[in-house]
Amino acid sequence: MLNAIINFSLKNRVLVIAVTALTAVYGAFVINDTPIDAYPDLSENQVLVSADWMGRGPQEIQDQVTYPLETAMRGLPRVKQVRSASSFGMSLITVIFEDGVDPYFARQVVGEKVQEASSRLPRGVQPVLGPASTAMGQVFMYTVESGSYNLADLRALQDYTIKPHLSSVAGVAEVASIGGYVRQYQVNLDPHLMQSFRVNFNEVFGALAANNANIGAKVVEQNGQEYIVRGLGLIKSIEDIKNIVVSQNNH
Repeated sequence: MLNAIINFSLKNRVLVIAVTALTAVYGAFVINDTPIDAYPDLSENQVLVSADWMGRGPQEIQDQVTYPLETAMRGLPRVKQVRSASSFGMSLITVIFEDGVDPYFARQVVGEKVQEASSRLPRGVQPVLGPASTAMGQVFMYTVESGSYNLADLRALQDYTIKPHLSSVAGVAEVASIGGYVRQYQVNLDPHLMQSFRVNFNEVFGALAANNANIGAKVVEQNGQEYIVRGLGLIKSIEDIKNIVVSQNNH
């Protein structure tokens, strides 16, 4: 067979040279459109499911969160293996599919099973799917720096301005924010003052939640026009938090 190929090439030199030249030219044109990974993703075709239940031990997480989620994942089409890990306050389920399964199909069937299993989980536990990528896909890192903004302002700029724009770029699966100070409001309770005013933690929590919401009401018709009645109560400043009435006590 090899001798026949050599004899054919020697007898048809012009044809072989022409085919080789055309192949080289074609390769030069298509090389720009050939997808090349800077770091080839050698990980398995997997979908991650995580659930947080703060303050709970690993055994409690395993019995009430990990086990219901893991059993729900078994029986999915073309699933090769289901792995789980329970740690303090967190459960992690790894569903590994066979090679060739479309990753978005895998995420869809896993998401459907997660919704079904959510009703069997403890109250307040909401499992979520991990990003549609692995650690091997992290190929770019950047920093946000400024001489006039503090770390809280830089983190807010990253989360609410830069991150949404980068997430809309084609091919970007996730933009992870690391560092800085996440903007938040904290209410530090003094147990001695709470005892003197006869106020407990649940009353403070309930008052804060009830006074940080917008409420919609009915529509009032007047002179052929409709007016929407709404109650605006979202907290906008620290002063709004200070003015919240927790309880009224005449003693």
